[in-house]
Amino acid sequence: MTLLALSFNEMLPLVVFMVFMTLTWGALTLLSRKKSQAEERLDRLGRNRSSAEFDLDNPDQKNRFSGLRDAISSLGGAMEPKSDLEKNALKVKLANAGFRSEAAPMVYHGIRMLSLGICLLPALAFFLLKDGFTLKAAQWIVIFGGVGFYLPQIGLWYLRSKRQKEIFLTLPDALDLLVVCVESGLGLDAALRKVTEEMKDHAKTICEEFAIGNMQLQMGRPRREVLHDLGVRT
Repeated sequence: MTLLALSFNEMLPLVVFMVFMTLTWGALTLLSRKKSQAEERLDRLGRNRSSAEFDLDNPDQKNRFSGLRDAISSLGGAMEPKSDLEKNALKVKLANAGFRSEAAPMVYHGIRMLSLGICLLPALAFFLLKDGFTLKAAQWIVIFGGVGFYLPQIGLWYLRSKRQKEIFLTLPDALDLLVVCVESGLGLDAALRKVTEEMKDHAKTICEEFAIGNMQLQMGRPRREVLHDLGVRT
C-alpha cells in the first residue's frame, strides 16, 4: 500500500504536466483553423504588390496558422515596448532574422509569453508538489521561468546570426557580378535585377533582399534610402 501511494505521488506531477500540454495543444489547434474563402479573397485583395511578389512561404500553411499568429500577437501586447527606440531596435533585429512583417514584434512577444508559460507552469506543478513551498523549489521555478523567458531571445539571435553569415558569405560573389554587369553597360537597377536572376538558386537570402530593393526603386523611393534600408535589414 505504501509503495502504491509513493508511486502515485511520484507520478502526479507528470500527469499534471501531460494534462496541461494536452489542453494547450487543443487550444492552439482550435486557434489555427483555416480562414474561410471570403477571408482569403479579402486578404489577397488587400495585399500590396511587393508583399505578394516576395512571399516565399506556402500560402495554405500561412492561412492555416493565421489564427494562431493573431492569438500570439494578442498575447504579446502586454510585453510590447513603450518607447519608439525599443520598438525600432526590435524591428531591426527581426528584420535581420528575415521577419519583416508589421506584426512580427507582437508575434515575438507573444512567443515569449507562451514560452514562459510552458516552462513555468509545469515547473510550478512539479516542484511545489515534490518539495512544497521551500527555497529549493523556488530556485528551480525561477530557473525554469528564466529559461522560458529568454529562450525566444536566444532563438532570435541564432536565426539572425545564421542569416547574416549567409549574406556575408554570398556578398562577394554578388558584388563581383554586380560590377561586371555595370561595366558591361547596365544601369544599377538593371544590374541588381540581373544579379537576382543569376544567383537566386544558391544565394536565396541576398537575392531576396536585392529583389525588395528593386521593388522599392520601382515604386519611386530614392536610391539612397533604398540602399540604406538594405544595409539596415542585412
